[in-house]
Amino acid sequence: FLERGQLEKARNQLSWLCSRDPSDLRPDELAGATLESLSENLSDSVISPLFFYILAGPFGAFAFRIVNTLDSRVGYRGKYEWVGKPA
Repeated sequence: FLERGQLEKARNQLSWLCSRDPSDLRPDELAGATLESLSENLSDSVISPLFFYILAGPFGAFAFRIVNTLDSRVGYRGKYEWVGKPA
């Protein structure tokens, strides 16, 4: 979408990847935010669990996923934010 100059479609697609508000981002910022989000998602969902699997086996990968989920979902904001702090 960026290559075709369709900024609104690019902004809409970015909102599927992250919680960042893309409404005021320039094309270069949209590209950067997309790369950052894809890198973080790859790290959180593939690379880190694989690392902990190699380090500590299935329990290590499972423990990483629990901590990562608590950090990003349960303790993100609001009433249960304290649950995510230790994670």
